[in-house]
Amino acid sequence: MSTSHSPTTHLPTTAVTTAGRPPRSADAPGTKAALPYHRLARAHPSYRWWRPVLTLLVTAVTWSLLLIALVGTAMVASALDPTLGVRIDAAMDPSAPLDMHNPITALLALGLLALGLPAALLGVRVGGWRPAGSVSSVIGRLRWGLLIRCLGLAAALHLVVNLVLFATGTGTSPMAPHWGPHSGWALAVALLVVPFQAAAEEYVFRGVLMQTIGSWLRHPAWAILLPVPLFVLGHEYEWVGQLDIVVFAIAAAWLTWRTGGLEAAIGLHIIGNCLAFGFGAIGLTDLNATDIPPLSVAASIALTLSYTGLVTRAHTWSRTLPPTTATTGADY
Repeated sequence: MSTSHSPTTHLPTTAVTTAGRPPRSADAPGTKAALPYHRLARAHPSYRWWRPVLTLLVTAVTWSLLLIALVGTAMVASALDPTLGVRIDAAMDPSAPLDMHNPITALLALGLLALGLPAALLGVRVGGWRPAGSVSSVIGRLRWGLLIRCLGLAAALHLVVNLVLFATGTGTSPMAPHWGPHSGWALAVALLVVPFQAAAEEYVFRGVLMQTIGSWLRHPAWAILLPVPLFVLGHEYEWVGQLDIVVFAIAAAWLTWRTGGLEAAIGLHIIGNCLAFGFGAIGLTDLNATDIPPLSVAASIALTLSYTGLVTRAHTWSRTLPPTTATTGADY
């Protein structure tokens, strides 16, 4: 195991050694090395310094092409159904404010973000010329057992926090719950599209970007902190709300490094976003708000830090597993 307290991956060497030649660095591509998550790009023989740049380029190009396909599909739907076309045109009007309570607007906006998931996987496979699963975790795939546990923990913490807020009266929403004509469609978007949107953001920001930076800079702090400003820029909150985004971004990156994969960050992100859009579907949350109350921000930060502490603690316990289990990255 690595001494960095993060899960590592072991890969066989393909290098040919010569008598009298000093061994290659543990971080040199193609060597048998124990590398933490943020350094995984260097663990494959195909690694060259420019590979991460090509990975980003392929990801961006793929995302753009998928966006064009999404817009084209919307245009075809508009042509086939004029009534639906009016709604799609209104949702896609760049001069109009973005209304996330409109299921069509939410579907298009969240669908655009969700396309980052296949784009990231293809970027790693084609641009990085390494297995796409190497962006999921140190064992080369998504650890579903860990993801399910993290989803359960995040859901439980959200339940506790909301119960406390409502019990103390501080969680009373100024908006009255109601079931509108579009609530069913909005809930469908929250349950079917939001999980992919949340996962896509993790694959891009805590996956591709983190491993790109980690391929050049050894210390995990660079890989954890440098993508944070880009993630924050993607959210249009006032500065109080942006504090919550900063804390979430750092916590998600820390957990990704600590657990050796994206599962913990994805679990927290999915539950938080699904609940937000689910509450918005029944009128309990203003999805268009940019000015978030400080108390709500404080509760959200407390939840994120609690989740981070609990997952970190659970990962520490996992280090007591037998070496054969720990080093193969079995679910825990």
